[in-house]
Amino acid sequence: MRSRRVELLVIVVFCLSLILQPVGIQNINSMDSYSQTTLLETLQTAENYEEMDLSRMNMSLFLNETESTVLGNLSIEYHNSDPIAFSRIPFHLYLSGMHYTTRAGSVDIHNVTTLSETPTPLLYNIHSAQHLMWVNLTEDLLPGSSVGLRISFTSILPLGGFDRAGVNGFDSNQSKMFKFSNAYPIPCVYDEYDGWNVDPYLEVGDPFYFDMAHYNITIQVPKEMKLAATGEIQSVEFEGDIATYYIRPIHPVREITFCASRYYVVESQMLGDVNVSIFHLPASTELWEENALFWALRSFNLFNDSFGNYPYTTLNVVEEIGRYQGMEYPCQVYISHIFYENYRDEIYSADYLDAIIANEISHQWWYHLVGVDQIDQGFLDEGLAVWSVYHYNDIFDLGWYGLTYSFMNVRLSRPVLVNQSIYDDPDVYAFAANTKTPVILEKLKQLLGEDEFLGALKYFFSQYSFRIAFLSDFHEAIEEYLNRNLNWFFLPMFDNAYLPDYRFSNVTYYQTSRIMNIKIQDRNELLHKYNYAQQFTLQIENPQGNLEYNVILSGTTLIDIQLPLNVTQSPTRVILVYDNFTLVQQNGFFYSSLYTLDIRIIQTSTNTTTTTNTTDTMQVFDPYLITLVVVSGSTIIVLILYITHKRRK
Repeated sequence: MRSRRVELLVIVVFCLSLILQPVGIQNINSMDSYSQTTLLETLQTAENYEEMDLSRMNMSLFLNETESTVLGNLSIEYHNSDPIAFSRIPFHLYLSGMHYTTRAGSVDIHNVTTLSETPTPLLYNIHSAQHLMWVNLTEDLLPGSSVGLRISFTSILPLGGFDRAGVNGFDSNQSKMFKFSNAYPIPCVYDEYDGWNVDPYLEVGDPFYFDMAHYNITIQVPKEMKLAATGEIQSVEFEGDIATYYIRPIHPVREITFCASRYYVVESQMLGDVNVSIFHLPASTELWEENALFWALRSFNLFNDSFGNYPYTTLNVVEEIGRYQGMEYPCQVYISHIFYENYRDEIYSADYLDAIIANEISHQWWYHLVGVDQIDQGFLDEGLAVWSVYHYNDIFDLGWYGLTYSFMNVRLSRPVLVNQSIYDDPDVYAFAANTKTPVILEKLKQLLGEDEFLGALKYFFSQYSFRIAFLSDFHEAIEEYLNRNLNWFFLPMFDNAYLPDYRFSNVTYYQTSRIMNIKIQDRNELLHKYNYAQQFTLQIENPQGNLEYNVILSGTTLIDIQLPLNVTQSPTRVILVYDNFTLVQQNGFFYSSLYTLDIRIIQTSTNTTTTTNTTDTMQVFDPYLITLVVVSGSTIIVLILYITHKRRK
C-alpha cells in the first residue's frame, strides 16, 4: 500500500511540474518583478582579465621606408588557458593573403627559438595556403602552464591593393602612408567548438579571432613621420633620423596596429581620461577638420555611457587609403579616404562619415573588448555595431533613414539564416550581419523597452569584456539580466532563414452569438525550425466603427473573439496591422497590413468554438500550451496504465 501511495505522489508531482512550466510567448508583454541590484553592482567590479592568466607579447618593430618593410622581433610568454596539453602552437601569417597591385605581402620568418638565456631553435612549418605557421614545442605545454618563444620576422608590406595592411598613396600629393595591421605572427585561438581556429585570411567579413594579451611595443620610424598606434605612447627618443616610440596599452588588447605618414594632420581632445585623436590627410581637411573630432567625441561618449566603461587612455580615428569603408582595431580605427573623394564629388553627404566613425568606434565594445569568433559568428559583433549606429542616430535625432531601410530590406529579402558560419553561405554574410542582425536587435529593443534593453547590453558587456562571447552567451546574459525566458524570441530570429508569411485562411462570424472565428496561417511554417511569436493589432471593421484587439501569432493561430453587445451589424473586414517593427516575408511589395474581405456570415447561434467570453478580449490557442496539455495527459495515462498493470500482476 505504501508503494502505491509513493507512486501516486510521484504522478501528482510530475504532472504539476509539467503544468506549472512557464510558456515563453505568454510573457511577451510581462516583466517579472526582479531586483537588479546585484546585477548592477556587477558592472562596477574589477576588470575581467584580472582573474585570467593571459599571454604577454613584447614586440619591437622597425619601419624601413625605402624597402617598405617592417623588421620585427616578437617575444611571447604564451599561456595555455585551455584544458588540454599542446605539443605545437599555430600562428596566423595574414599578410600573404592580402590584395596587392605591385608587390605581394608576406610575413617572412627568420627563426623561432625558446625565450631563455641560451635560446634553443624550434622547428616550425609554414603553410602558405592557410597563411599559417605551426611552431613545434620541445615538450608538451600543460594546461595552466606557459612557454616562452622568440620569433624573428620581416613583414613585407603589400604595395598597392588598398587592403588592411600595405603602402598606399604618393608623396607628390601628400598622401603616402605605411599601414601595419594583421601583419605579424598572431597566436590562433583554441576553443571548445573548433579546437584550433586556423582559418586563413578571408575577403568576406572581418576574419579575425584573437585572445586578449598584454602588449609592450617599440616602434621605430623616420622622425618626420607622425605615428598613430594601438596604446599609450610612454616616451619618444630621437637618434639621428629615427624616432623610437615606446608604447603600452594599459590593459590587454586583442592585437595591435600602427600607421605612419609624413603628412598627417592631427587633432586631439581629452574626454575624461581618454585622449581622442584624429589623423587625416591634408586633402581631406575640408571634411575632417573639427567635424571628425566632434563626431568621434559624441559617439564615443554615448557608447561609453550606454554600454560600459572604455578602460584605455587613447582612441585614434585614422584616415587611410583603403578599399574598406572602415576597419576596427584595438584603440584605433581606420576610415577610408574614399569618403572624402565621394564627399568632394557630391556623392556622399558629411553625415555618412559621421555614421562610419560611429560604427567603427562602437567596435571598441563589440569586437575588441567583447571578442567574437568572426568566422563562425561575426554577425554578432557586426550586428551590435550597426545597431549602435541606429542608437546614436536616435539619441541625437540625426534623421538618418537606415533603420527603416533595413527593416524593409529584411522583409523583402530572400531567406537569410543569421546563425551560421561565413563558410556556410558567404554570399549572404554581409546582409545577415549588417542588416538582419541589427533589425533583430531593434525588434528586441522595441519589445523590452529602451531602458531594459540597454541595461541588458551593459550587463552582457560587463560579463564578457576581455573575454570571447558567442550567440548563446549573449542570449543567456540577456535572460539573466531580465530574469525571463527569451527562447521564443532568440531561436526563431537567429535560427530561421524565412520570416513568417501570414494569410487569413478562415474568417467566420456568428451573428446570434457575435462570435468571430479567425484562423491566420503562416504559409512558411513548415520551413521554420522554430515558430515566431509576434504581437499584432487586429482590427475588425463594421458599419458601426472599428474594434481593435492585441493578438499574438505563433505559427498558424486560431483566434476567437466575442464582439461587444453594442455590435449589431456584421463585420465587413478584418485587418492584421503591420507596424514598423513587424517582421514578415514579403516579395516585391511592402505592405503595412494584411486584410480580408472574405468573411463567412452564419446567422444561427451554432458555432465551432467553446469560447464563453463576454468582454472585449480574445483567446489565443497557444500551440505550446496545447502541446503541454497533450504531453501531460499522455504521461498521466501511461503512468495509470503502468500502475494498473502492476496491481494485476
